[in-house]
Amino acid sequence: MKIFCAVQATGRGHLSRYETVRRLLLDAGHGVHGFASGRELPAYAQDIDEFVTGPTFFIHRNRVSLTPTALHNARHFAAYQRTIRTLAGRFASDEFDRIIIDFEPLAARAARRAHRPFTILDNQTAAFLDTPCPAGLASRRALLRGFVRFYYNGFSHAERILTCSLAPLDPVLSGQIVIPPCVRPEISALTPRNGNHLLFYKSLGRLPHGLAEFARAHSGAEVRVYAPQAGHAADLPPNVIIRGHDHRQFLDDFASCRACVTYAGFESVAEAVHLGKPVVVVPIAGQWEQQLNAAIIRAAGIGSVAHDFSRETFELAWSDAPAPAPDARQWVAGGPEALRRHLLQDWPAPSVRKARSTPPAPPRG
Repeated sequence: MKIFCAVQATGRGHLSRYETVRRLLLDAGHGVHGFASGRELPAYAQDIDEFVTGPTFFIHRNRVSLTPTALHNARHFAAYQRTIRTLAGRFASDEFDRIIIDFEPLAARAARRAHRPFTILDNQTAAFLDTPCPAGLASRRALLRGFVRFYYNGFSHAERILTCSLAPLDPVLSGQIVIPPCVRPEISALTPRNGNHLLFYKSLGRLPHGLAEFARAHSGAEVRVYAPQAGHAADLPPNVIIRGHDHRQFLDDFASCRACVTYAGFESVAEAVHLGKPVVVVPIAGQWEQQLNAAIIRAAGIGSVAHDFSRETFELAWSDAPAPAPDARQWVAGGPEALRRHLLQDWPAPSVRKARSTPPAPPRG
């Protein structure tokens, strides 16, 4: 089959999952067309065949910045509509046999316009699961659920929903299957080692002041930093090592780190769990998905949660952060087999594609 894989290009997690899915499909003998949308295609993106400007968000001081986010999406709204029309025409033809969408809204709208069913494969639909919800987060979870529905155009043509979750939870949506994260083969192939450095991965925004404060106070603690805007930092002490975009170097630093400090993004946390690394996460303020991730991380014994990238956060990672609970590691270890089974062996019958006048049942949750 020729399979259209649409992926959100904002953040590293979706693109990492795309790499895993692409290799799985290719190994099974299928053709894959990788489509991504977002602000820009990051340097670490691999094997994307087509990129267009799409909906995204901007971060300033660890918060979603509403004004530039709104301006970007308003400025490119007409381009979004053109992309939807073009994709709908391609979906209505016989160019692709299947469609898989990982939180990419333009392809979801095009599929509905073309009356084409598609498979959702993401972690955003975990917002509908019965996750631990601290006081004050319930209303934001309700808003996040509405936002996810909007992104997928109401699930109107989703024939199944493969939800990657950091913890085993019961499905809620019609057609939903909950599976573990499926870490990249490069991560699975690593042999974890106990090194003496922190790994700081920050995919958005500039470096925090707390990093330099920690490093000056702990001259024997080395911090290896991976951040796109790290070049703007100044007056960093010598024990803060700024890395570039060398993929192999990142993998080696990840496998050998003492602990990891990062956002509460899905894939990076799942990879830390797979490697058994203590992880301290800071959810992006105003990014409700990461706040829900943080609630699961704390409740499932996956890692520690901090409010910001302060000196105290790095000190927690250096001295006191516990390794992931054994149950969490066991759940994540089952990801590759679960993805292989549900993505390849459980494809809905091909006749579903032709049943365009009968959309799937609406979600229950």
